[in-house]
Amino acid sequence: MCCVEAGTRRGRAVAVVPRWVGLLIGSASLLGPLEARADFAPIVVDVHVQSASGEGRLQVLFEAGHYEQETGIYQWNLGEPLVLRDETTGMPLVTFQGLEVWYREDPEVALSFAIVNGPADTTITIATGLLSFPDINGAVGRATAVMALTDLDGNGALLEGLGPVGGAYLAQYNGGVPGGTTFAELIGLLVAPPGGSILAQVSIPAAGLFEIPDVVSDMSAQFSFRLSPNDMVTVQSHYQIIPVPAVVWLLAAGLAAGGPRRRRIRRRLSAVSCRPEARRLPSLADSQ
Repeated sequence: MCCVEAGTRRGRAVAVVPRWVGLLIGSASLLGPLEARADFAPIVVDVHVQSASGEGRLQVLFEAGHYEQETGIYQWNLGEPLVLRDETTGMPLVTFQGLEVWYREDPEVALSFAIVNGPADTTITIATGLLSFPDINGAVGRATAVMALTDLDGNGALLEGLGPVGGAYLAQYNGGVPGGTTFAELIGLLVAPPGGSILAQVSIPAAGLFEIPDVVSDMSAQFSFRLSPNDMVTVQSHYQIIPVPAVVWLLAAGLAAGGPRRRRIRRRLSAVSCRPEARRLPSLADSQ
């Protein structure tokens, strides 16, 4: 059993900020009204599967899901298991036990799925559509991927990431995956023992947020990996970019430079989490 994690990121770590600064970030009185809306790509999920048994593709159009204008949330889920087949012969390739994509205009992108592989080594690529929004000049972000690999035929299971530096999960901005700028690339290799499972959960950064050094105008995410025959992988991911007004960082810098008070202030520092709360995606593993 082993787990090799591949991780890359752009930006500078912002591990902790004062709680009151976190509140200011979320304050409508400071940020002002968010009049501009994000734009969704026509294809919200793009699946490509290839093995010795053939090749198959699944594309989900925006119209297939549900968009709630008041919250800026879009969601689509598969609803029931789906066998993806070769486009020519009809040979079964993989079975989706679940597939779900979730967007929020703030912006955030989450992708979850569960796949049981067919009888051949299979290359699987699942990408979100491009979520575009007005330029953000000054932003922080966080990306998390969770992958559980399970052996179903008693001879062990193997999952190999196929990203630019060998990661299975790729979160990018300023260009659709895999042609954008990489924010994070996570989870390189998973090996499960015969009859067993292995779980990997990785976040960039491990705590807090990273400052993004560029003006950001869009985001997308992708899983790309090779899966051993007759085995199962269950996946969840979440990628968020948060606008940070310059005035907030100036206030934070002023607080950090508070001289003799710094020691007392430091005790009140807490990490800002970008994890969804009531908007959390349901676990695909829970539905098995």
